[in-house]
Parts: sequence; structure tokens; C-alpha cells
Amino acid sequence: MNRIERFNFVDWGRRPYTESIHEMLEHLERRIRGQDKDAVFLVEHDPVITMGRRGRKEHLVGPASGGGREIGGIPVVETDRGGDVTLHSPGQLVIYPVIALSVKEQRLHDLLGAYEELVIRIALDFGIRAFRVRGKTGAWTSNGKLASIGIHLRRWVTYHGIALNVSNDLSLFDNIIPCGLRGIKMTGLEKEAGRGIDISEVKRSVLNHFPSVWEDFRQRRITPHSTSNTLNSTGAGSIPR
Repeated sequence: MNRIERFNFVDWGRRPYTESIHEMLEHLERRIRGQDKDAVFLVEHDPVITMGRRGRKEHLVGPASGGGREIGGIPVVETDRGGDVTLHSPGQLVIYPVIALSVKEQRLHDLLGAYEELVIRIALDFGIRAFRVRGKTGAWTSNGKLASIGIHLRRWVTYHGIALNVSNDLSLFDNIIPCGLRGIKMTGLEKEAGRGIDISEVKRSVLNHFPSVWEDFRQRRITPHSTSNTLNSTGAGSIPR
């Protein structure tokens, strides 16, 4: 199988977070059993705040309602991905790779760096210089954080993934302390480029770059990123956003 045929790219369009996660987890179980192939799901979510495994309620700073089940009128959902709190909304492209890692690929720090590299290459397609910040997960520009990354593993199959801001309403992030990092600003591809960007263009960029980024990851051609993870002997672990 060549590097392009390995991945099945699936465009879910726009759909609710919980519905998407349910389908992703179903695919995860099939992949663990060897009944389906590696997949990369692309989706925009209706507005939702998600709390990762390290999420802290004090990082929800908008007005609460519904007994704390909504912040700023946005539903809050707990999830098993790594990391703290983040926000999804239309215009943000969420990328969920569900991939069974070979022995050669079971390097979680490098996998995180590969996802950062994917965003960096996508941004460059739109004339934007993105980069890593040591000790802080994700992809950044001089104006703020462009993408958040959080994964989890089950039986050495990685799932969850990348939230890349494109044309989403960045003011919604005022309801949270993104990733628990006080004082950071969020940015997006449209803001950085100073022009409108159709999210379909970004999806094409993902498809163009993902196979080569993955091959560079496999061949150790991406500089490892220093971060932390919680991995145990069963192959279950997470890396934060």
C-alpha cells in the first residue's frame, strides 16, 4: 500500500460534535479490530466548548447558564482527548486522524510534531508563516495561536486531532481560557491572510500535505517537539492541546 492509498479521507461537512465523536469512536473500534482502514475525518462543528482530560472549570470564564452546562450560551461537553479546554465553531476545520500506529510510528512526541508540521505547511499555502512554540502544543503565528492539537490512544490507534481556525468567530474564545494558557490570543487563517478563505481550499491543502507529512514523520524527518504525555503499558495515553 502506498502512502496515498493508506488513508481514507472523509468530509463530514458540518455536524454536531457529539454525533461526530460517536462516529469517530465507532470507526476507532473497527480499526482496532482490523475491520476498517486508517481514516482522516474533516468536519466543522456547531458551537461547542470541549473539556479535555485535564480540563479545569476555572478556565470557563464566560457567563454560565443551564447549571453550568452552557458557557456564553455554548454547550460544554467533556471528552477523552488530551489537554484542557477549547472551542469549536463553524469556520474552524477539525481534523480527526484515526490511524493504527505501526511499531515504527509509536513515537508520541514526534506524532504531535507531525500534526504541528501539517498546520505549518497548510498555512504556507495561504502565504502565512506559522511555527511551533517550545513547551506549548499547537501551531502559532506572531498574532496568536492558529491551531490546537489534542490526541488520545487506544490499543495504539490514535484518534482526536487538530482544530485549525480558518474563518470562525474568534470572539467566542473569550468564553474560555484556551488550553488553560492565560493571556494568549487566538488567530485564524483569514485574519492572518487579510482575505476570505473558503474552507474547501483548506480541506484540499490537508489532502495534499497529509500523506507527505506522515511519511516524513515515519522517516524521522520532522524535528521532535518537547512536550509531555501520559502513556501506560496498554498503549492508552494522551497528548494535550
